[in-house]
Amino acid sequence: MIQRLIIYFVFFISVISCNNNDKAKDLIPKNQVIDIVTDIHLAEGALKIYEIYPDSIQKKAPIYYATVYKKHHVNEKQFKDSYEYYYKNPAELEKMMDKVTEILSKKESGIEEEKEVN
Repeated sequence: MIQRLIIYFVFFISVISCNNNDKAKDLIPKNQVIDIVTDIHLAEGALKIYEIYPDSIQKKAPIYYATVYKKHHVNEKQFKDSYEYYYKNPAELEKMMDKVTEILSKKESGIEEEKEVN
């Protein structure tokens, strides 16, 4: 399952890297991209419950992603264009992804603390 998600992510990156726009028209601010990527990771985690049903993942993944985009009031194209823009600046993207990792780690440690209390 994780390999499949990595393949999707690599594919996603390769698709957006093929576009040569210097600046996205509707550039999403860094903080919002961080929040969107965080939610995408959480959505992908939620999809893990379907890993024994690969067809379900393929059907449900677009719905999960659409829900994330809707939550953040963006569409898929805006996100991809913005991500591509930041992708072209690896140092900045790395800082953003470090922040995503930090947020996810905090969420995970909060869940672990709840398990210990219960």
